[in-house]
Amino acid sequence: MGFREVWAKRGGHPGFKDISGQRFGVVTVESHAENRANGNAAWHCRCDECGLLHVFEGIRLREQAPSRCPSLKRGRVRRAS
Repeated sequence: MGFREVWAKRGGHPGFKDISGQRFGVVTVESHAENRANGNAAWHCRCDECGLLHVFEGIRLREQAPSRCPSLKRGRVRRAS
């Protein structure tokens, strides 16, 4: 049995912290997404500015919380009213 199977039986990575419901900059974490290929936890986050769901790595949220909407920054959507 590999380490991934052992972690799955124990409920995930030993350092995993559920950050659902927490706010980081302009986004609120809604739920855990599939982990990235590098093993970092990813999260579904609702943007306050556009109302869309975006996926962020947990490390990015904690170290540099988004101060602007990624979609608005790139001009992909209009601000929600």
